[in-house]
Amino acid sequence: MGKITLFITFFLFNFSVNVQTSWLDVEPLNSINNRVEKETFEIPVASNSSNSNSTTVNSFDPVVIPENDSCENAIEVDIFPYNNEQDAFGATNNDGFISECGGLGMNDGVWYLVAGNDYEITVIVEDTPDWDSEVAIYSGECGNFTCVTSIDTVNDIQELNFLSEVGVDYYINIGYYSGTLDNDEGFFSINVDSPGPSPCIDPSNINITQIELYSATVNWTQNGIANSWEVTYGEAGFDPATEGESILVENDPQINLTNLSSNTSYEFYVKGLCSENESDLVGPETFTTLPL
Repeated sequence: MGKITLFITFFLFNFSVNVQTSWLDVEPLNSINNRVEKETFEIPVASNSSNSNSTTVNSFDPVVIPENDSCENAIEVDIFPYNNEQDAFGATNNDGFISECGGLGMNDGVWYLVAGNDYEITVIVEDTPDWDSEVAIYSGECGNFTCVTSIDTVNDIQELNFLSEVGVDYYINIGYYSGTLDNDEGFFSINVDSPGPSPCIDPSNINITQIELYSATVNWTQNGIANSWEVTYGEAGFDPATEGESILVENDPQINLTNLSSNTSYEFYVKGLCSENESDLVGPETFTTLPL
């Protein structure tokens, strides 16, 4: 069997194989293109010659996109001090370069989210010498940011301090420093701290089960450090600020709502209660009791 030369080109979302010799059969690539999840692929290369057995190119792993690659999937900072290490290689420039903080802008790297507490919050990011990070903090919403502060120095350790406000979410973007070159991010560590109370994270995954004539059971996922919750409910359309009934739930994130009316639509809200603050009110969720 003659010499086989393979040229393998890697891309972020796909890869291709070009075979130099015309007498080889290569498995079609349409079954393995556009794969972003962490899998190992083997590409069989079979000879048409009857004097040779097939062979296999060494397996390799495609690039993995970080879970917090987009602003919408930002990792929540749920306690102070917060520490994390991350390899951001594979992050994409989702919505292009971000220029809200002025200058030449920066790459859309990976994202973290921290809730304001009316105290100063400190963010420290330490990258490695093989890439140059910029760190920016925004308020507002994903895609509609207001710059709070940013930093881009040649040092591997960069520190930002800002005075936060209760009720405001702050998005932390850690990306390659350029606003013109879409280069790779790399490994870094992040520390977020504040002398004020840790964030009280919103409950999530709210479910309604066991709906009966006069009752219904609701449950939710506890996030962060809350160990009690307030559930406010009433007939559909009620104002939770001034109407409805509120029940304190402790330790176990579920409750059976009783003494309801049959064949009636209800709404309810849940908020987490932490030792020094509380989460936002989450809802409304709706259900209708069974008819007689």
